[in-house]
Amino acid sequence: MTTLASLKVLDLTSRLPGPLGLNLLAKEGAKVTKLEWTDSPDPFFKGDSEGDPIFKHWYDQFNSNKEIKRVDFESFDKKELDNYDIIVYSPKKRYQNFFNDNHRRIEVLGGKSPKYLHDLNALALSKSFNLSSGELPHLPFAGILYGQQIALKALSMLLDPSKYFLKVYLSDISHDILDMFWSESLPADKKHLHNGKFPCYQIYRSADKKLIAFAAVEAKFWQKFCELFNLNLELADRFDTSNKVKNIINKRFQELDLFEIKELLKDEDICITYLPH
Repeated sequence: MTTLASLKVLDLTSRLPGPLGLNLLAKEGAKVTKLEWTDSPDPFFKGDSEGDPIFKHWYDQFNSNKEIKRVDFESFDKKELDNYDIIVYSPKKRYQNFFNDNHRRIEVLGGKSPKYLHDLNALALSKSFNLSSGELPHLPFAGILYGQQIALKALSMLLDPSKYFLKVYLSDISHDILDMFWSESLPADKKHLHNGKFPCYQIYRSADKKLIAFAAVEAKFWQKFCELFNLNLELADRFDTSNKVKNIINKRFQELDLFEIKELLKDEDICITYLPH
């Protein structure tokens, strides 16, 4: 019978979900190799990635149980792909003819429509997470994590004939996953990208009091936003922590109602989501 120890997984993902999920497999014994291209390493690898040092900590946590290889894409021998049972990757143009039909693979995507989503946008789109109410979400997020882990533990037990009995605890599962997002290096106010440290990742209001989930973290989205909304802001301003830039953006949004904002954006897909609340 096959065990997870014999499972070979190639991690071609970056940032958060893929590396986190494959780290969970690695913890269960799978041999996970994270392959990064020298011309485009995982953005979380850099200490200043996305303007927030917390991402370097997450990179270390999510990939601590993997073998990490950094190679040149052009000289990479694609025959090496045959050595893996599963390949997990985020779609890129360079991967269009990279795989063959014999490669078992999982493609990790953001959204369907709109195409680009961050965690904040996904929460805004969720009917279960009312960001405007100030109330706690009714979904048991720790329980959701727990369910995923129970399934993973069951898979591990099924594939490993030496495992007959396991005890799993909600407290342990919560710590195993959520504690990876904690770092003693966080500033005293515990602020980082996802909880309001920067103006590029915030909830704003329009003139008609509609809520807007704004997550233009990537340079191309920020630059397009500034162009469309006629804001004379620099690329580095998206990581301003003085509230100056946040106030400028807030003022600009409050000059427009939701219809006018949608008209400005038209078909542009730059990680702006209108909250349905």
